[in-house]
Amino acid sequence: MRKLLILLVAVTMLASCDSGKYRVKAMLADGSQNGKTAYLTDYDTGDTIATASVTGDSLIFTGIEKNPRVVKIIGAARGTLILESGDIVFDAKEYTITGTDHNVTLSELFKAEGKLEAANDSVQQIASLSDAEKDAFSRDIDRQITALYKEYFNDNKRNPVGYYAFFNYTYEMSSAQLDSVLDKAPSKLREMKRVERWLNNAKQREEHGVGSKMVDFAITTEDGAVMHLSDFVGKGRYVLVDFWASWCPYCIKEIPLIHDLYTTYNEKGLDVVGVTCGRYNADDTFRAIERYDIVWPQILNTGDIATTAYGISGIPCVIIFDPQGTIVSRGKQGEELKADVARLMGAV
Repeated sequence: MRKLLILLVAVTMLASCDSGKYRVKAMLADGSQNGKTAYLTDYDTGDTIATASVTGDSLIFTGIEKNPRVVKIIGAARGTLILESGDIVFDAKEYTITGTDHNVTLSELFKAEGKLEAANDSVQQIASLSDAEKDAFSRDIDRQITALYKEYFNDNKRNPVGYYAFFNYTYEMSSAQLDSVLDKAPSKLREMKRVERWLNNAKQREEHGVGSKMVDFAITTEDGAVMHLSDFVGKGRYVLVDFWASWCPYCIKEIPLIHDLYTTYNEKGLDVVGVTCGRYNADDTFRAIERYDIVWPQILNTGDIATTAYGISGIPCVIIFDPQGTIVSRGKQGEELKADVARLMGAV
């Protein structure tokens, strides 16, 4: 998956804190989004807090917020920050946040994570390394990122930075492990909506792991047709289902591998189906489908229906079903996914 720029006299600072007034300036990479709208949304509930139009290469949100919370900017700009009293500057190009202590801490977290991801990206470009060696390095980087988020969670349990760090730290935990972490955290954390969903997803993930049967879901398309997962799964062939989104960089990275698997094994009995999750933009999705030559069928705009059904906490997520609709592989990526598909196809 960054210092206070304006010095204010003490009286002004105190007045701002007491009133809860905030001003969030987002500086974009260029002026290509001029005139478009961005939304400030609550990270916990998804509710829209404020809207703003881009002017040139920046936009400004203003309002009152007396209880600091994590928010996301979506639409014409994208980012995550802590909404609280003060003047906050978000630089979308550098992905840095300045202006308040919580945002400086969050920015430091993003910077540390970015260094780890950059190291991984560099290693992935080394032609002399095998796919297995690159995959092993990626897994080690993932472990380091998890440890980083654990550190920031433990250091910030009583503020919004800790709340945000919780999700990346506990990404692969079981429901019992999540309960153990939450029992040692402030009780308010367990009451957050997103945490409740996180716990439910963990339980769903445990119920719908390898060996369990397909859970069907239905989506009504824009032309009124109804698509079911069962239209593709349980029809006598292995089916690799890729839960993804066009805005997810990790999903995009996985597409070439899935394309290779489709090309290699489709005639041997493997089908591939894409399921788009989370926020949906038709233009962006179809551009991605065309750009990355995604030739397999898609179930579009499922929102959180598909991810809730299978307890998916993050994408990409790949689930493979056998010809009878039983899950035979779940949550694998890279070399591990290739190995599972090769094993299953060898058994055909």
